[in-house]
Amino acid sequence: MLRDGRLKISLTKPEAEDLPVDLDRFDLNDTQARKLLKSLLEKGKSATGFSPKDTKLFVEIYPDKAGVYALFFTALEQKAGSRNDIPWIRPSVFAFRNADDLCDGCVELAKLYGHRIISSSIYRYKNEYALIIYPLDYSDRLSSYLMAEYARKAGDGDIITAHVEEHGKAIVEGNAIETMSQYFGQS
Repeated sequence: MLRDGRLKISLTKPEAEDLPVDLDRFDLNDTQARKLLKSLLEKGKSATGFSPKDTKLFVEIYPDKAGVYALFFTALEQKAGSRNDIPWIRPSVFAFRNADDLCDGCVELAKLYGHRIISSSIYRYKNEYALIIYPLDYSDRLSSYLMAEYARKAGDGDIITAHVEEHGKAIVEGNAIETMSQYFGQS
């Protein structure tokens, strides 16, 4: 265990090759992948005491050049009524000119980086649609780079977020990316 709420598991190349799941193409929608994570978490719990109770769990998998895989499990504690209780997560706001761009952007974000978004909301603000996301990837900003293909970045931080929430009309709150992907993604 690295620290409270964070576990690292290293797998050698032969160990990774023996797994029923390809770690380079890991997909949480796959039943075998979920079983593997559960098994690894059980081993981690027995070895270190790591036990993320009723929290969201952020999972990262990094291979190195030697073929060793580092799997990081981070328990994300959320307080009741708080969207942003993790200090290094800052909201980002994107402005879309039309609903088509909004739908396309949300579907792509859900598909590629949905696991990196803690919370998302859509507001009608002035003559645009505002998407507010709370990304886990604030350091590498992959979700922001993707959104730049569909929308204008309106800003980062609590002030612009509060302004949009106060002056905009809520369309979807809390799980906008998932909701948009569900309705507008291809089955």
